[in-house]
Amino acid sequence: MFTLTPIEDQMLNAQELAAGLAATAMIQNLIREGEEARIGVFDRTLPDEVRAEAMKDSRRVNDTLKLITTMQEISGISA
Repeated sequence: MFTLTPIEDQMLNAQELAAGLAATAMIQNLIREGEEARIGVFDRTLPDEVRAEAMKDSRRVNDTLKLITTMQEISGISA
């Protein structure tokens, strides 16, 4: 087993913080994309092709968020 120096420990903490912030930004963008897609799915004034593409986008976002949730659960992170 090895021991980290205080500076190495703080660098590791900073890297974990940066990774967490990046993940949060990615999740926020996915939520925004999902909301935009949902609007497109239910807007009956749009052509069917546009609504179908919005449905695909919505499913992609949901699948990605499910994957992120699964990975967090595996890592021991849960809400």
